[in-house]
Amino acid sequence: MNLKPQLPAATRRFLQRWRGLKVIGHTHPIDEADKRKKTVLARASEQALVADTLGGRMHVRWDETAQATLHGQIVFFAEFLATAGVFERWVQDCPLHYSSPNASSARDVLGTLTLGILAGSKRYAHIAGARGDAVAAKALGLQGLVSEDKQRSVNDLLRLRKTANVKRLIERLFKRQAWSEAPMCGQGWQASEDELRLSGWSRARRVVVLRRRIRNDLALVTKARGKDGHEEQLVLALGHDDVQETAQLWEYTVLATNTQYDIAAIGQLYRDRCDCENGFDELKNQWGWGGFTTQDMHRSQLSARAVALVYNWWSWYVRAANPQARREALTSRPLLLAAVGRATHSGNQTTLYLTPMHAETGLIKSMLANVQAAIRHVRAAAEQLPDLDRWRTLLAYICHRIVGQNTLPTPPPALTAAG
Repeated sequence: MNLKPQLPAATRRFLQRWRGLKVIGHTHPIDEADKRKKTVLARASEQALVADTLGGRMHVRWDETAQATLHGQIVFFAEFLATAGVFERWVQDCPLHYSSPNASSARDVLGTLTLGILAGSKRYAHIAGARGDAVAAKALGLQGLVSEDKQRSVNDLLRLRKTANVKRLIERLFKRQAWSEAPMCGQGWQASEDELRLSGWSRARRVVVLRRRIRNDLALVTKARGKDGHEEQLVLALGHDDVQETAQLWEYTVLATNTQYDIAAIGQLYRDRCDCENGFDELKNQWGWGGFTTQDMHRSQLSARAVALVYNWWSWYVRAANPQARREALTSRPLLLAAVGRATHSGNQTTLYLTPMHAETGLIKSMLANVQAAIRHVRAAAEQLPDLDRWRTLLAYICHRIVGQNTLPTPPPALTAAG
C-alpha cells in the first residue's frame, strides 16, 4: 500500500512546468538568449552617447519608454473639444467602417488625422512624425495612433490676369462712353461690362472691367531724344507739372463672373471675397488643405473636410484664448500647442509636466486662463440645462467676448440679384 501523500493535480502541473523551466534555463539561459536577439543598434541605444557641442560635452541616452509629447498643450484643446462635444459627434456620425477584425477603430483613425493636422502635417506621410505621441493620443481618447496608410454648379467671381486678350478687351471698352459709376466700390471707381472667351474656356463669360483715374502722388519717368537725335535722357514729371494736367492715367481691374448681380455691386462683392480668401489662403498654405489627396475621390473629400473641420475648431479655440484679435496657425500653434510634456503616473492619476519653448510664457498662461473661463461658463450652464447645445453656447460666449455685447452687430443688407 502506497502511503506517500498525493499532491493536488494543480500542484503537480505547476511542478512539471517548473521542472521544464529549469531544463530550459539550464540548456539556454534567458540572459544569453536576450543578448543574442539584441541587434547592434539596440545595444548601442542603451549606451550613453557623447556629443561635443559648442557649449561643452553632453551625455545622451535614448529613453523610448517614457511618455512624452512635443504638443503638451494639446490637453487644453482636448478639454475644449470634450466640453463642446463636437469631436464625439464627429466620431459617431463618421461613415468609416472596416470589416477586418484587426482594423483600427474610426475614433483612432479620425483622432490620428486630427493630431496630424494640428501638428502641421501637409501630406499623409507627414503623420508618421506624430505617431509616437502617446500623451496626445490619450488626451484625445484614442486606443492608439494609426498608420498614414490607413462637382456642383456654384456662382463664381475671379480676377483675370492682364493677358493679351484681356488687354484688347480693355482697349475696346476704353473707346466706349458707357462707363457707369460704381458707388458701392467708392473711391472713384467706374464699371463697364462685356463678354470674353479665353483659351481653355468652353464658352464666353461675363466680364466686368473696373477702372479708376489716378490723379495725385504720381511721378512719371519718360525718355526723350537729345538734340542730335541719338542720345536719350530721363524726364521726371511730378504731379504739379503740365504733362499730367492733360494726361489721364487709369488703374484697371478685370473680373469674370457668372452671377447676375448689378454691375455696380460686382466690385463690392470682389472686395468681400478678398476678405474671405484670407481664410482659404491659411487653409492651403498653413494647414495643408490640398495636400491630403489620393486617386480615391471620396477619401480626398473626407480628408479635405477633416482639415476644414479641425481648422474651424482650432480657430474658435484661439479666439476663446485671444478675443482681441485673430491669430493664424503660423503664430497660434507655437503659442497654444507646442510645449514639451512629460507624463507621470501615480495610482489612477496622471500628471503632465509642461516645459514651454516659447518666449511668451506669461502670455500663454493668460490665454489659457481665457479658455478655462469659457469652459467653466459652458459647464455651469450645462448643469442647469442638461439638453443644452454646448457647442452653440460656447460659440455664443466667445462671440460675446469678441464684440463686447450680447448680440452680434446687424449685418449690412444683402445684395439682391437682378431679375
